[in-house]
Amino acid sequence: MKKLGRLTLKELESKIPLIPQAILEQIKGGDVTVVYDISDSKIYIYNGGILLSSADAANNVSDGYSPWPCGTYSMENQGAPVGSDSYSGSYGQQGGWAANDFYDPNLCRDRTGMMIHAGRSDDYTYDTHGCIRTTSEGIAQISDAISCYGSFTSITVQP
Repeated sequence: MKKLGRLTLKELESKIPLIPQAILEQIKGGDVTVVYDISDSKIYIYNGGILLSSADAANNVSDGYSPWPCGTYSMENQGAPVGSDSYSGSYGQQGGWAANDFYDPNLCRDRTGMMIHAGRSDDYTYDTHGCIRTTSEGIAQISDAISCYGSFTSITVQP
């Protein structure tokens, strides 16, 4: 049997080929999707149709704003969250994910900047401008799912 020698980190890196991002996504197992269920005020995080976890969430809106309409929406940022501020800020320390802009037939106008995020000292019931607010734990669960399984591709809002 051949004895293995010690390699430096640099030598090891040169011997291991880089795996292209597309193949990494296949290895991870596909896309992460989130369902926000209005009836029980929870988000459900899925990979390939398999439920991974859930967290409390709400879509309570400030005066002059409208809730996120039911439907399925593609995500603008599918990897790392954006828009972080502070634990008590609008988006929370971890930030969130934005959906692609969409046309809201209920309001007869475009909706922009619609996100899923935490913030407001983890009070998921705190009003938003139409976004879905969850807890820091919910944001961490989405981040964990993305790092394990792939891109955050869509969010579905259901009654």
